[in-house]
Amino acid sequence: MKFKSPELESEYWKLTPKARYLASYIDYLFWCQFQKEATITCIYYEGGSGVHSQWRAFDISTKNLQSNEIGITEDIVNREFVYDVNRPQLKSCIYHKVGEDKIKGYSLKDFVPEYHLHCQVYII
Repeated sequence: MKFKSPELESEYWKLTPKARYLASYIDYLFWCQFQKEATITCIYYEGGSGVHSQWRAFDISTKNLQSNEIGITEDIVNREFVYDVNRPQLKSCIYHKVGEDKIKGYSLKDFVPEYHLHCQVYII
């Protein structure tokens, strides 16, 4: 597993154990399926009550993935990691783009809006 910055590598150890397990699983999946490493680009940011501010989410770069590899990753992760059985519309792995309009009020260093895999876990 790679990290966009040394700070992210430190933040990784603050993720909940379940979120770290998901990150490790995705990195293993990338290697087994595509012979590629996962790169974490975002973990924590302040503001709101979102999963990033609760250490339950991280983002993975998709710059080195083909579109079919992104779809395979989403399908496998969402099949193996059910986010919340009571809210099946919510997923553990989502491919999307977050723009600056979505993060007003957050303090993100060097944030560049781009498509990525948003990965999250639910804790009861």
